[in-house]
Amino acid sequence: MIIDITPEMREKSKELSQKIFGKEKKLGWKDKFKTGYELASDYVGFLGEMAFAEMYDLPEPKFLEKGKDDGDWTINGKVVDLKTKGERTKDFLLNRDQYERKIGEIDIFVFGEIYENYFRSVGWIEYERVPEISRAIIFPNSSRAWGIKKRQLNKMVDLFCTASKE
Repeated sequence: MIIDITPEMREKSKELSQKIFGKEKKLGWKDKFKTGYELASDYVGFLGEMAFAEMYDLPEPKFLEKGKDDGDWTINGKVVDLKTKGERTKDFLLNRDQYERKIGEIDIFVFGEIYENYFRSVGWIEYERVPEISRAIIFPNSSRAWGIKKRQLNKMVDLFCTASKE
C-alpha cells in the first residue's frame, strides 16, 4: 500500500526532528558521523509514522524523545512499533540498543519505506523473531543493529485482515 507524503507531513516531521535533535545536543549527545544522520533518521521516522497513521486510519502516535518511546499503536491486541527507512538504505536496520530496551513492550515491528514523495508499508515481524531472521551489523562507531531483508517480512494484509483498530 502506498500513500503520498504531504507538505504538511514534511513540515511537522522537520519540526519534531529538530526539536528532538536539539534536546540531544543540549544533553551532550553528538552526531557521531558529523553527517546529520541522527537528524535525518528522526525525520524519516516521524514522516513514516504520520503516513502510516493516515494510510490505515490510525491515530497519530505520540512523539516522544529518544529512549522514551513506546509502541506506536495497538493493532489486533498487539503493540506495534513502526520502523521506516529511506530509499537509499538497502536493508531495514533496527538499532540493537533500542530493540533490547523494548523487550516486553513491543509485540510487532512494522517496516515501511519513504521514496521521495510517498510512503509504502512493506511488512512486519514479531519481536522475538527479529534475531532469527536478521544479520547482526556492527558499525565503525561500535553501534549495533539488526539488518532485515524485505523478503523475510510477513505481508501487511496478514496483520490487518482480522485486525480491530484500538
